[in-house]
Amino acid sequence: MKISIKLEVDEDGFPPVDWEDVWAIDLKDGRYEIANVPFYAQGVSYGDIVSVVSQGDRLTFDSLLKAGEHSTVHVVMYDEKLVQTVRDQLKDLFCSTE
Repeated sequence: MKISIKLEVDEDGFPPVDWEDVWAIDLKDGRYEIANVPFYAQGVSYGDIVSVVSQGDRLTFDSLLKAGEHSTVHVVMYDEKLVQTVRDQLKDLFCSTE
């Protein structure tokens, strides 16, 4: 299932969307585990346990209940030639990238 997270768009229009949908696992007790790495959302990571609010047919993020064992680092690359080099360096630090 998916959870929608409301994003704060800055004065430059970033991120380019108002909402981000992330996959989640329903833990059947009102808690959900984030099941993918958020691209834009801040303050949540893969494996975090969160609560949601139902808004019509949409589940929206309410709060972080328990941080998981993962962290998310957002890296913006302005030079395409450096992308693979940075990915290789992150892999050496046991980080995965998308």
